[in-house]
Amino acid sequence: MFALGDSSYPSFCGLGKLLDAQLNNLGASGMLQIGLRDELGDRDASFEEWSQFAFQQAALKCNLCISNEHTR
Repeated sequence: MFALGDSSYPSFCGLGKLLDAQLNNLGASGMLQIGLRDELGDRDASFEEWSQFAFQQAALKCNLCISNEHTR
């Protein structure tokens, strides 16, 4: 789960936190902790960093090789 919010508000990333908690209550198990980022920062870079890590974790969980090397 990636949540984007404005840190100047008291309920920073509130919807993302609520959805993450509800999914956990229903028995979901996340591959990584919720990503909380401030929309006032570099949103694109924050999401790119988080999504690359999330992809790596998903690949590991599925036993996929994600190296950039190609074999013949």
